[in-house]
Amino acid sequence: ASMSHELRTPLNAVIGYSQLLLDDADDDGDEALSRDVQKIHTAGAQLLGLVDDILDFSRIEAGKMPVQAQPDSLSHGVGALIADLQTAGLERNYSIEVALPKDDVELRLDWQALGKAIGHLVNGVTTEGPGGLVRMDVSHEPTGNLVIRVVDPAGQAGATDDASLFDAFAAASDASATKYGGAGISLALSLKFAQLIGGDVTATRGADSRRVFTLTVPADAEPDTLRAAA
Repeated sequence: ASMSHELRTPLNAVIGYSQLLLDDADDDGDEALSRDVQKIHTAGAQLLGLVDDILDFSRIEAGKMPVQAQPDSLSHGVGALIADLQTAGLERNYSIEVALPKDDVELRLDWQALGKAIGHLVNGVTTEGPGGLVRMDVSHEPTGNLVIRVVDPAGQAGATDDASLFDAFAAASDASATKYGGAGISLALSLKFAQLIGGDVTATRGADSRRVFTLTVPADAEPDTLRAAA
């Protein structure tokens, strides 16, 4: 908590004061100043997001991220998470097409952690590129697992080993800061949040050489069976 406060306080000041300057520039009709201040505001918000991501990563690594399973229907629970992602995706010219199973089912899991896992996964595959369509397929397996598959919209994957994509701050060109999320942490965090609730995220190659990311979590687990990642 102390570390979070020390990091967030100055960043919140930068974001807050830059917003005031931005409002003043807009009121004065100073377009050049508005563009410059907008860059400061955007950079501050991005850095704050990165700080939050690193703190989340550290909490999970230390086993200090709480897990709270709650019941909800698949259609409502997943639908609410996707609605939030749709809003964020539109800012980067991406839309999300979701295929849900015909039969609804009651699930019990940590929806907030699942949302983080899906959000970081989608953020990872949409960081680079001019925009487009993200296809997501959702299914509930007979084993009780909730499975979410996301196809990389960027095109054919490079030669980078699929497993290395989930290494935090990976340096390989195909898993770089410009390809799979922010500073190379989005996919790593997606995996960490999935593991937090007993799940996993993997990457494979489809028939057209695009990467297919598969997020799998045990959707019917009771709270005492959910564990933090080792």
